[in-house]
Amino acid sequence: EKELPRLLNLLELLICFLLLLDIFISYFFTLNNYKMPSDVEDLDTDYDDFGVEPESMRKIFIGGLDYSTTDGMLESYFEQWGEIVDVVVMKNPFTKKSRGFGFITYSHSSMVDEAMANRPHKIGGRVVESKRAVPRDEMARATSNALNVKKLFVGGLKEHEELDLQDYFSQFGKNNLVNQALRVLLILQQIISLHSRATSNAL
Repeated sequence: EKELPRLLNLLELLICFLLLLDIFISYFFTLNNYKMPSDVEDLDTDYDDFGVEPESMRKIFIGGLDYSTTDGMLESYFEQWGEIVDVVVMKNPFTKKSRGFGFITYSHSSMVDEAMANRPHKIGGRVVESKRAVPRDEMARATSNALNVKKLFVGGLKEHEELDLQDYFSQFGKNNLVNQALRVLLILQQIISLHSRATSNAL
């Protein structure tokens, strides 16, 4: 038990070393205009972990459908602009009758562009309303907001440590990328935890 505080201090020194190493590496990459691999992956918001675009970017809303229009009819018409991975005509859950609108989901957003470029569309003898499930401006705004997050929560700190934390994170600049700070956040929390445990054991 007497060796525990000493062990914790050694671990703390190791973590501090890793923290300084991380700062040095970040500075080196910034100085040489390189991007860390993790930065490239984190900033790629157009694709999920499997390289597939978000469904919202590949989906089309189809309104004004004839009530006799089926999923198959909808798919048969829209597949001329690309591979369809999902098609559904929305129905009343009680009567099971069509509600007059549906959705088409393509395998790629470029197919949505093609379908939109060939409007108007006529299905079952009537012109239908077709539009992106999520408008382009909303998608762009959502992506922009995701890339411009400027706040980061750091818990478990005492009041007098606020200036120290501010001095540390100022190295990333006023418009810092959150993912850079996240790389060292875990290490900071470990240091704080080790301080608390070492103090309590010493008492």
